Amino acid sequence: MMITKQELKEFSKTNLYFAQDCFIENENSFSLMVVILAKKDGKKAIITKILNADEVENRLVYLAKLGLDLGIKTNFTKEFDSTDAIFVISEAWMSKQKGDKDKFDKKLEDGEILMPSKDPNKMEVLISSGCSSDNLVVSDFKIIRRLLMSNGKVEIKFEDYKELKDKDGKDKEQIEVKSPLLEEFWKAFNFIKNKTEKEKLSNNLQKNA
Repeated sequence: MMITKQELKEFSKTNLYFAQDCFIENENSFSLMVVILAKKDGKKAIITKILNADEVENRLVYLAKLGLDLGIKTNFTKEFDSTDAIFVISEAWMSKQKGDKDKFDKKLEDGEILMPSKDPNKMEVLISSGCSSDNLVVSDFKIIRRLLMSNGKVEIKFEDYKELKDKDGKDKEQIEVKSPLLEEFWKAFNFIKNKTEKEKLSNNLQKNA
């Protein structure tokens, strides 16, 4: 049975609570984390990986290799019954931008809009993006840092950021949201899946010839 969009949303939010605890334990910083939902022997299997500095630097390559690995273990060696969803959780900068998305993309491409990391009005967030074969969800916690004058320490609070809406009132995951990392994983996974299916079809045709 495929994972539903509601299940994706719930697990995405669970990831954020886990990331929140890790953020505090690691002295207010968080490395990129990948979580995969799969099934093994009919039971749910959760694969978690916190990327090191080199893997973060080459994250597209890492996600592609991970997709190939899970593709082989799911479709070829049958170590897993299925691979249902993948989540990428990270600390990031977010900017609010108004206006038509196509115009925004063009301005960003032309350098007329600052990248979120350079925007003076940027927000620091923990973000969890989750993707199954047919659904994408995005959840965020806004990170609020406040200097305590009494002891000079920085107090950290997390605020559940409201779902972004477009002008028609659609949730942000219903808008055209893209995640290169998630896309890279599924591209590699489906390459193995399609290759395995073609080989099975070829073998069946040879048997029936």
